[in-house]
Amino acid sequence: MSSEGLPDSAELIKPKITEDYQILAALASTGAGFEALGGSSLMLTEPVENSVDSIIEANKKGVRVKGIIRIFIDRRNEQVVIVDNGLGFIEPRHISERPFDSLKKYDPDLTGKFARGLQGFRSYCNTLLFISRRLEVPRNEVFKGKRGNTVQLEFKAERVEVAVGVVDDEFERWSWGDFKHGAIAFYRDWKKGEFSKIRREKLVRRIERHFGELIRKGRMEILIWEGDELTPGKKIPGRDFYECKPRDYSGLQRVNLPPMSYMENGVKKGDVVFELYLTTRGKRDREWLPFLMYKDRPVGDAPIKEIAEFAESPVWDSQYLTGFIRGDFCEINELRLAMKPGVARDFLYQQIEAAEPALEGAIKAYHRGLIDIRRSQEINQLVNKLQSFLKNKRIFDFKIARELGQLSTGEKPERIKVSAGPGSDTSHVILSPPGEPVISGNALQVIPEKNVVQGQEPGIHQPQDQTGGSGEGNTTKLNGGPGEDGAVGRQGKDGYRENVNGLDKTQPTQEAAQPGQAASELNKTVRRRKPRGFNISHQEDEFSDEMSSFDPVNSTVIINTAHERYKKRDDPNAPMSKVVMDYIAELYIWEICKLAAQTNADMDVTDTFLKTKFEFFEAS
Repeated sequence: MSSEGLPDSAELIKPKITEDYQILAALASTGAGFEALGGSSLMLTEPVENSVDSIIEANKKGVRVKGIIRIFIDRRNEQVVIVDNGLGFIEPRHISERPFDSLKKYDPDLTGKFARGLQGFRSYCNTLLFISRRLEVPRNEVFKGKRGNTVQLEFKAERVEVAVGVVDDEFERWSWGDFKHGAIAFYRDWKKGEFSKIRREKLVRRIERHFGELIRKGRMEILIWEGDELTPGKKIPGRDFYECKPRDYSGLQRVNLPPMSYMENGVKKGDVVFELYLTTRGKRDREWLPFLMYKDRPVGDAPIKEIAEFAESPVWDSQYLTGFIRGDFCEINELRLAMKPGVARDFLYQQIEAAEPALEGAIKAYHRGLIDIRRSQEINQLVNKLQSFLKNKRIFDFKIARELGQLSTGEKPERIKVSAGPGSDTSHVILSPPGEPVISGNALQVIPEKNVVQGQEPGIHQPQDQTGGSGEGNTTKLNGGPGEDGAVGRQGKDGYRENVNGLDKTQPTQEAAQPGQAASELNKTVRRRKPRGFNISHQEDEFSDEMSSFDPVNSTVIINTAHERYKKRDDPNAPMSKVVMDYIAELYIWEICKLAAQTNADMDVTDTFLKTKFEFFEAS
């Protein structure tokens, strides 16, 4: 026996792939992977991947260009054309002779390392054609006695050989003369039914997911066009391009998880970085589920929830979680579909698993917050509906709430004296945030101005067509005032512009006020709106048998959420159901009827409640 445990007579036999059908089967295996995982839209990200790598390589070699990639979905000719301004196919002979042996495999900055992108087309179309313009021609490169900067490579789905030759002006035509170098890929002769399946929206989502970080960093511009009038060399359909955008997380709530450092022999190799966010999206979208990121590009096409090790965790399938987890210290496998097994990947997976309890807690808390927001919105809508109905019924003298949660007992705003210092006297206020909203009059000096529109520029004020009134700049009261009765006239019709040498006017301004003191009263008043409307609030009081009550301080109907009748109707993990909303409406009407009876001794509360409730639900 040998040291490897083999019998002494063992002979090592190397596999031989010599027949064309064997080679084609190997080449077609990549397309089979695309069929299983993402279809033609995933396959089409591969030439974009090659374009991205080519542009990165150009920048590394001193060719300073912003990467531009144009994708054309040509419906009339049933072809997809992808144009870039990278370095092009520097070694076309190597590409043709040695599939799956990428020249990029030793460059850590390039992602496409296994040359699979050139072979995946075989499952979807019969012809893949490349036209590539290089800055330099490799030494000794000759195709049938001809050398040139621009070469054409033709791949056929059922042909092993690649047809390569020098061409003249095709690159100029298809780049519309905008690029001096790069590559153009033509996906043609699509298999029956496959081209019709291409959807620009789906391709856009994949492109933005795969290359969003590079776009965000300003290194790439990826444009997608779809139409029937693609005319190379004459007119580029620039206005019709859709510009791919990076995934926007700016308006979302980030989950704060610290990065975890990966060490090998005491040397830091990198971090597990959590870029995860909570979102309010209302539907499940596979493209928005969290995924693994490797060097600014997603790992494969599957979200984390489809990795076997995390398939059982509900966290990664939550509709409220999005973003990615970065693990650049790992290695990616030959098909770029997953991280390679090993110590580094084990560490990455351990950190992901360790983060699950914290993420689950954050999602649950966030979900409860969303439920509260939705409930609040639904209750506000219900309050407006109830108040409108009860106002028309004239059960109680209150107005629709401008600001919910307050009771209205009259029309006119209340005037309050302003004091110089804070205190506890509610008949006086000091202007100081935070506090309740009040309206004060700020003196302005203005001059009349014709043909002005408020909002076009600063210092412009609304037209004012009333004279007289209550004085002190208040024109809403037309009778009384310091002189004769007010009247509607033409004075100020054209509006006013601020000017230090002009007329004195008063501009109403909303400010905040807190209680003041009578002892330091100033010669100034502010207006405070009378409280308006009744709000609804929830309180959990398990020691009370009351289903509801009224709080006169806050002018609010209180719903006891600990009462058995409420709990039987409520699902704490969902927004308000119709059953709950109807229950709340009933209690609201009951409390308002009781309140109305306090000022109407002849009212039969129960009878009024039953009639009002019936009419409200009939009207609903």
